[in-house]
Amino acid sequence: GIVMIPAIVLTYFCFEPQSGKRVKKSAADAGVLLKNYAYMAFLIFAFFFQMAAAFEGNFLTYYMADIQIDTVNLGLILSVRAMMEIPFLFFIGRLRRHIKMKYLIMLSAILMATECLCFCFLVNSLPTMLVFAAFYGLGNGAFLGTGTNYIYELAPVELRATAHSLFISVAQISGILGNLLGGFLFDAVGGKPFYLIAGGVMFLSVLVFALSFTLKRRETAPVPAE
Repeated sequence: GIVMIPAIVLTYFCFEPQSGKRVKKSAADAGVLLKNYAYMAFLIFAFFFQMAAAFEGNFLTYYMADIQIDTVNLGLILSVRAMMEIPFLFFIGRLRRHIKMKYLIMLSAILMATECLCFCFLVNSLPTMLVFAAFYGLGNGAFLGTGTNYIYELAPVELRATAHSLFISVAQISGILGNLLGGFLFDAVGGKPFYLIAGGVMFLSVLVFALSFTLKRRETAPVPAE
């Protein structure tokens, strides 16, 4: 902890990349983010995405017990998820040269939703659960490798940290709601239907994100002369 103090002090006096000089911000300046269409669309996506991720990630033990898989194997499932995050994290720099970040973000949600649907319809043993748990790891790795960078590109230089803090706040709130609602839902419907709902919410996040680009294109399209 003591060793970190000099690094914290030096970081405080560092300039933002590409900013040139320190820019004073006001509450009115932060309001610019609320008028940033792409950023707000991402926050709405993040709300549903993080809620579904809370459903998907925090009720595995109860799901395993519900389908009669020994819960002692939970660590093995989590290990597969964690290991499968590595490919996207390792190659994300190369992927970004060929695929736009918005598509990688949507792909991450689709992969995680796929795990949910597989848990609902296809899992019947530990081996099948291990196979389909890989989708969560791949999706989470893709999101970890792109989410923060996407915010960094959307926000004005002097508001990037503020933009990131708003994203974290939305993610935390939706995660809390996901944990709260998830418990009630799981007890009400059971393991497999619960993961069907989680997959539906995850696909909803993709739909909202995709529609935001369609609506934006319509708004900015030139009006033909009569």
